[in-house]
Amino acid sequence: MGCASSSQAPRAQSPQKQDRNDHGVAETREAPAKGGSPSAKDAKNVNEVKPVAPAEPAAPHDASKVDAAPAANAAGSGPELHLARVSVSCHGPWILLRAAGIEHQLVDVDLMTGAQMQPDFLKINPAHCVPTLRDGDFCLWESNAIMRYICSANESAKKFYPAAPEDLARTECALDWKHTVLYKHIASVAYPVLGFMQVSDAEQDASKAALVGEDGGALNMLADHFLKGRDYIGGDEPNIADFAIVPALMLLRVREDITMPEPLFGYVRRFSEKMTYDDVLSGLGAFGFEALVQMAQDKKNGGKESGENPAPEAEDKPAADEPVAKADDADELAAKEAAKAEAEADQEAKAKEEAKAEAATTETA
Repeated sequence: MGCASSSQAPRAQSPQKQDRNDHGVAETREAPAKGGSPSAKDAKNVNEVKPVAPAEPAAPHDASKVDAAPAANAAGSGPELHLARVSVSCHGPWILLRAAGIEHQLVDVDLMTGAQMQPDFLKINPAHCVPTLRDGDFCLWESNAIMRYICSANESAKKFYPAAPEDLARTECALDWKHTVLYKHIASVAYPVLGFMQVSDAEQDASKAALVGEDGGALNMLADHFLKGRDYIGGDEPNIADFAIVPALMLLRVREDITMPEPLFGYVRRFSEKMTYDDVLSGLGAFGFEALVQMAQDKKNGGKESGENPAPEAEDKPAADEPVAKADDADELAAKEAAKAEAEADQEAKAKEEAKAEAATTETA
């Protein structure tokens, strides 16, 4: 069964009638820590929920942090977030559902096997992309639109989407700018490293300049404009613009030659601690974002170039016209060296024979 058009009036947190595994994707469910959807009264105190204590030592209660993700829920109620956990575009809605304490289900979409192109998935999202939200019969895609809907449809999430005209305009400006400027250039420099798509060196260089160019760049725009004099784009507390932008910045970890302005490091750290984003990243599993970051680092160490790599010592530098051998070319290189040595030995033996013959001719004469 498909979903109603997005023009239909939204319905918040409709219960799911049955388990849905018929579209070829794995399904995981999460439920709020206190069970059920929080009331408006509970929503006011969502930041006072005690975080899950680590194994050792037990951490003191920190009211500034939002509780970590709820445990698995067998009831199967709440909206479904269809996502690829490795995609940072899916992290904003995921963090929002956690932070607001909304009972929800995570449905993993395996993009590598084409699960997003299966008929059952196309019924809920003909644009075949993630993230996709299914709330009862209502379906929606595009991460920013999903976060706006979650905040509008759930009392506990309203605080993450400002109502005051100036604050709302600032948030909407940041969301649109992230989509049209910031993420375009981050994807251009990060996706090739991760193997998501091919981008020419010229395009990568242009995007790098757009991010950290001498005349400023998008990262400085974020630090000097959107975050000037405030901890978050939302002010003293994060809002959905921060939920969208911080995950995007995480992609820059795969490019050591691109350094964020110092204020952005503090911004990412504050957000990660307050919204327990580190728990999201560390819980992605073997095929999650952290694994891809490690893969990118391994590729770089195996011979990929990096702008931050120190130059070799002078005596180790190859000549300008001397090719640098790759590890998997070692056998071929050894064979070439052996052939070269053999040819030199043959030439030397031939020269000796010619010299001996010339000496004999001279003596005879």
